[in-house]
Amino acid sequence: VGGMILSSIALFTLYVSTIYNYATATSNTDIVMNSVIILFVTDIDEFVYQILVAINFDGVKQMLLEEENKSFLETRPPKKEDEEGGLGMSVQQQSVDYQHLVSEFRTLKT
Repeated sequence: VGGMILSSIALFTLYVSTIYNYATATSNTDIVMNSVIILFVTDIDEFVYQILVAINFDGVKQMLLEEENKSFLETRPPKKEDEEGGLGMSVQQQSVDYQHLVSEFRTLKT
């Protein structure tokens, strides 16, 4: 679902950019200049992320790990004991899952 939304936004941006370029450009150089400006504006979020990583890598890494842990726990399928009225994952199980995520992140980083 998220991929379809992202693709739709990208296609809409392409369509609007094309219409905007043809409406405002009076020469080929204007079209190229407007295209470069649009590409720059769409890449600003990546530039900001790279700056944040350069300034505070540990803080960004911790934030990503917390988000991954949160999404992992929210999307994990229920276990048998959860369906049977158990108390769910224990603190120890959550700790093991979190440590597994941290170790996978470190291996991906290297």
